[in-house]
Amino acid sequence: MTSYAKAKWDIITEWNSDAKYTNSHLIDMASEMGVEIRNKNADRKSIVAKVSDAVIKSDIEKGDCTITEWGVFSPEQTSFENYMGSLGVPEPELELDINSDAHEHDDGTVHSHEGGDEPHHHHEDGTVHSHEGGDEPHHHHEDGTTHDHEGGDEPHTHDEEPIIPVDVFNNKQQKHEEEVHRYEDEEEEELPDFTKMSKKALDEWAEERDIILDRRKTKAHMIAELNKQL
Repeated sequence: MTSYAKAKWDIITEWNSDAKYTNSHLIDMASEMGVEIRNKNADRKSIVAKVSDAVIKSDIEKGDCTITEWGVFSPEQTSFENYMGSLGVPEPELELDINSDAHEHDDGTVHSHEGGDEPHHHHEDGTVHSHEGGDEPHHHHEDGTTHDHEGGDEPHTHDEEPIIPVDVFNNKQQKHEEEVHRYEDEEEEELPDFTKMSKKALDEWAEERDIILDRRKTKAHMIAELNKQL
């Protein structure tokens, strides 16, 4: 997974460091991918910009590349802008279905679901959720407890429950009652569906609640940061 800007700049860097990627060679590559270079005497940078888009599009269609963001404010985008110089940066000649929830796991699998850019894990039964230590081997019981031990991935029960000292139990019970009382007294604000809001609307909603977001980041990152501060 990568950004459009990084994929493009990596291609340009490779082409400009390998003598075989002459203008003629790049024009032939474009022709094979169904892209026409009308002015074969055009500036090399213009040819490179157009053909690199065709390569990225081809890689995406073949499944060799997954683009998750444009990378507008990335170092690679800045390098590309400096490279194009006075010619200016052309509009991308491909449409990207940017999926900000796409993510890659340690085993190499790539998929997407809501909140995919947040720490989480997948169980064999298809459930996806997150909690502290979720990237470590563990298992869940029907009563909501989560822990790990040898053989935890096999069906089992815990017959021997730990003995909790009376003073510890009483302290926990008291804290629980205090928390319940506090929650009952507080009127909880109904949150809007952030995924249906624009980045501008998210920023304004957060600012009204003294939360500062960075609108330059992706919408998914803004939502994640907002949820952390709520």
